[in-house]
Amino acid sequence: MASVISQMPGKIVEIKVKPGDKVTEGQELCVIEAMKMQMPVMSAHNGSIKEIKVDVGQGVKKGDILVEIE
Repeated sequence: MASVISQMPGKIVEIKVKPGDKVTEGQELCVIEAMKMQMPVMSAHNGSIKEIKVDVGQGVKKGDILVEIE
């Protein structure tokens, strides 16, 4: 299992996957906004979404787990 972590603090503005979805390396999983800039969060692995640990509108810190992929 792989954890996708936040590379910066910000707010989750969009989640593009749901549990059970198959994803490929490089696929966009969610979008974080900080200081009016949006940063897509990409999958580093092929697999399926086991769990989404965040909700739209939620604040995150650098290092927070966003998504679990198996």
